[in-house]
Amino acid sequence: MKKNRLQEVLFLTFYDGMVYNISMKYKMPKGVCDYLPDECYAKNTTEEQLLNVFRQNGYERIETPCIEYADVFTEHGLFPIETAFKMTDTDGSLILLRPDITMPLSRIVSTKITPVLPLKLCYLGDSFSLLAEDNRYREFTQAGLELIGSNSYLADAEVVALAIEGLRAAGLQDFLIELGSTEILRGLIEECCLDEKDEEELIRSVDKKNHFAITEILNAKGVSRALSNAVTELLTLFGDDALKEAYRLVKPKKSRIALDRLSEVYDALRALGYEKYLSIDPGLLNSMNFYTGIVFKGISRHFGAPILSGGRYDNLFTDKNKSAIPATGFAVGVQNLLTALTRSGNVAERASVDYVIGAKKEQAERAVRLKDRLIRDGFRASYTFIEDEAKLKEYAEKVKAKNIVFVGGE
Repeated sequence: MKKNRLQEVLFLTFYDGMVYNISMKYKMPKGVCDYLPDECYAKNTTEEQLLNVFRQNGYERIETPCIEYADVFTEHGLFPIETAFKMTDTDGSLILLRPDITMPLSRIVSTKITPVLPLKLCYLGDSFSLLAEDNRYREFTQAGLELIGSNSYLADAEVVALAIEGLRAAGLQDFLIELGSTEILRGLIEECCLDEKDEEELIRSVDKKNHFAITEILNAKGVSRALSNAVTELLTLFGDDALKEAYRLVKPKKSRIALDRLSEVYDALRALGYEKYLSIDPGLLNSMNFYTGIVFKGISRHFGAPILSGGRYDNLFTDKNKSAIPATGFAVGVQNLLTALTRSGNVAERASVDYVIGAKKEQAERAVRLKDRLIRDGFRASYTFIEDEAKLKEYAEKVKAKNIVFVGGE
């Protein structure tokens, strides 16, 4: 009997006690992607370029498992687990596909390492989100670093500088690092004397720079016009005069101290020659609420969302005695960076194989020995199993091989 389309979609087959949905065989879940050879080469090259910058500056690579206990992320209330892939372990424990790599590093530092400070770690790995969002996959690769054990403004300057050097090494040219501090706005928000719920709503609106929602919240709570204007005006400041204008606007001590710190970091980066990559944004918060000071984002006109983000988080890392250790770092979204590189025409192109080799059947062994010798000499060489010279030429043209060697009969 002929099936209609609906029956085809719902059709299930039973084999060895397993159930397979035939209609899903050639599809992928939303928010994931394949990397074909050219794309995979560009991705791997970009990752290696980033890691090289990290390693050259003394950061040691570390790896953590993709599966973690939920407590690793929920202990400080920093990650909403409703956005995570959740599973129940065999003992009933709640486990997650990691939504981030910084928190697992915090687990390691507090349980497995007696750190010699400052401790410099870097990583490359996949993280996961249950929700597919604009410009973000559900499985996404992050390359990043953590500088643990220093609260110096020079530590903040170093991680920003390495973010810049990483993007440059990957081939991105026209980008900016937006540099700010969470504590500038938090100092103002504390002056508004809101309850916890209203403060959380205000912070969300500030992070999205939703001026209308901010004004509504502050007016509804009777916040003074001067304080309300300071909050909204601060969000409009960018560029060379932003620091000067921010000092004019903000009066709370907490905000002023944060501005002083931001000025120190900015001046240090300017002295190192990075000024053209920097834009001051005193209203920057970053969406993650574990940041406690300097924050920054990497943006490019070739991509509609941040390529990297980072900042200072002095309450995440603890030693084995549970004493807090100051830390700062950042993570690059590799897929986002690849998209920007591709659109800018600077993505790494896969190198063609140097030699493709074919041979008559009786000369196969000789051809293989030739391939091995070429590889020992530093070339990329591929034995193709093709026994016809004309077909070898066609193959070489399709794969864009640089040279052809056909081993014929004696």
